[in-house]
Amino acid sequence: MSMHQQSNCQNLACRVLYKQLEELCKAVEAAQAIINIIQPIINSQRPLWMPNPDLTPLNTDDGNQSDLDDDDHEETGTENLHCPHSQCKDKESYSNRESLKRHFTNHVGCKTKCRSCGIEIDTVRRYALHFKTCMKGKLSGQPLLNAKKEQRKLNKRATKELDKMCSQSTELGDLDITGNAKKRKDTDTTSPSLRPRLGTSENLASNAFFTSAATEAGMTSTLLMVVY
Repeated sequence: MSMHQQSNCQNLACRVLYKQLEELCKAVEAAQAIINIIQPIINSQRPLWMPNPDLTPLNTDDGNQSDLDDDDHEETGTENLHCPHSQCKDKESYSNRESLKRHFTNHVGCKTKCRSCGIEIDTVRRYALHFKTCMKGKLSGQPLLNAKKEQRKLNKRATKELDKMCSQSTELGDLDITGNAKKRKDTDTTSPSLRPRLGTSENLASNAFFTSAATEAGMTSTLLMVVY
């Protein structure tokens, strides 16, 4: 084969390769355009399938301190709460009920032992801390499940004692939920942090959002099939 023929073959191969690359670039650009169109829809569905990392679950199964659960109260915004226990009058305040419940477990006694090392534990708070540092890493199977069950039981008891103490303080009129020594000015005997949240505009808006998001899910699935 002559040099001229070799040169022609090389030129032809280059043109074919260039054309293939050009078509590939166009395909990539088209795919990117579709992605740009459906990205806002995908983002709108995110709350449906991706948990918010800023929220702490109230009912976990890993023995974490967030197991202060089975509580019908919902906390929104920032509150100024004080522990109603006599040892904590007018001391540190807490921004939400979960923080207050976590602190209050220091006041709730228990008589139990670590199911792993056998150390005696005398408060619900110490049980929660010891669970994470010892039992959670050393136990498995049924013993671990029993330890989790015991922690949930202790947490429920702590929550009930906190609610009872808050209720008693309110009924006496000497202490409100913040622990301040003052009379309540209103006639509502329910502590502000214990009042049920009714259908607020935020809740209604949230319900409307999830209803709308559900109808858009089918459109998102179809567009994703086009991309892939």
